Amino acid sequence: MNQEIFNAVRHARTAGYQKAKEGFAYRNNRSLEDYDKYLPAWNFHTFIGLIQHKIDHREHTDQPIRILDLGCGPKANALTDVKQRWLDAVEPIGISADAMLENQTQAMRAISLQRQDIQNAHLVFPKHSMDIITSVQAFPYLPDPYLTLIAINTLLKPDGVALLTNVPISKAIPELANNKEKRHQFLHTLGAKNFTISEKVDEYADPPFVECDIAFPKQPDAFKLPLAYTGVSQDTIRIGALLYHFTRAQYTVVESKII
Repeated sequence: MNQEIFNAVRHARTAGYQKAKEGFAYRNNRSLEDYDKYLPAWNFHTFIGLIQHKIDHREHTDQPIRILDLGCGPKANALTDVKQRWLDAVEPIGISADAMLENQTQAMRAISLQRQDIQNAHLVFPKHSMDIITSVQAFPYLPDPYLTLIAINTLLKPDGVALLTNVPISKAIPELANNKEKRHQFLHTLGAKNFTISEKVDEYADPPFVECDIAFPKQPDAFKLPLAYTGVSQDTIRIGALLYHFTRAQYTVVESKII
């Protein structure tokens, strides 16, 4: 997907995105324990265990483990908890588009926070610079979640790991919405690339939609997904009392396509 298409999707999403007065669902201030609960495990390590494992197996003990959280929320609670627990052994970094991120507490000033579009992360940080990349419940709001997944891979160090929740399937790849066999074939293809995937249905949404939690290690920079861009769609989803208007890139499943 080229930059022109990406910019068009992002502009349409920004122009069309509305919310109720209660505020965004992703403004929940989740703690380190919440992240440990919600994020998928990797090699039998939950988030806390993975951080400790990375610290214990550092080649250079003077180099902190770099942890990038995409959509860290207005208070970045999980990242401040990480810093307070592991001190100089970690370098937590958070990105959020939320304007409230600028109202930083003392604990927030101890970590690196940037107000950015999540999909610009690969433009902000150098390639192969992150040990762990996380995202909790931010992917449903992205105009192009699969382009973001590709960008995340470029930021991982050779032994880096990404832990992501709520990656859309049926809303980004419509043909997989009601075709379980084809959906499982698609997920099996990712599994063959050493992805750990947990499929789930968001029953709180109206209408419900299929998404998945994904954990994966650094892939080659020429990372391939069996998807081809088909255009842009708009839809409306009610989650609880909130009404969301989405503009999102759409894909179809093909063989050996690079996006």
